[in-house]
Amino acid sequence: MSSDRRESSEAPESPQKPAKKRRIFLALWPTKAVRKQMAALNRQLPLPERGGRLMSHSNLHLTLHYIGFVSEESLACLSRALQKVSSAPFKMGLDRLGYFKRPKVLWLGCKETPTGYTELLKQLAEKIAHCGFEMEEETNRPHITLRRKVSRPKEVTNIQTIKWKVEQFVLVESVSSKRGVSYRVVESYPLMGVNNARST
Repeated sequence: MSSDRRESSEAPESPQKPAKKRRIFLALWPTKAVRKQMAALNRQLPLPERGGRLMSHSNLHLTLHYIGFVSEESLACLSRALQKVSSAPFKMGLDRLGYFKRPKVLWLGCKETPTGYTELLKQLAEKIAHCGFEMEEETNRPHITLRRKVSRPKEVTNIQTIKWKVEQFVLVESVSSKRGVSYRVVESYPLMGVNNARST
């Protein structure tokens, strides 16, 4: 063996683990009073003929837009962009039950979509576009999932209206564990009206 032949004693570098991404969505988060009314309505509804799993009290929310898995860098961009939303508070009357057949979801919504809700969606679509995310607000039907895996829901035509004054929206992380899925509010953004968004 030649004396000038050297063997490297350095261990090969281990491959870096990919940065962990977080599952994120935008939502309206009910107040304690509104959440309590939603949960009470859900318990009072007749049981379906087949299946049906009630959403937990703490998980009740209205999804504005599902964003998906994002990096910390993208999350920071979203945080900055969402602080510039300048929509006004609005009132929403939850007075309608509906059913999505394919995902088998029973939901609570409103017969008439508030103008303020539509305006908020437009603002969100505009702001998150700066971070590379697309949002089609025209297809968004405001609803809160009450029960999942419902095969044959019983029809309920009249329910007592739940009045909800919406004064903020939130950025939420979906966290999966052995106990199931839970939702954690990452940041909240008050609705302060046009030209009153937080400065950054």
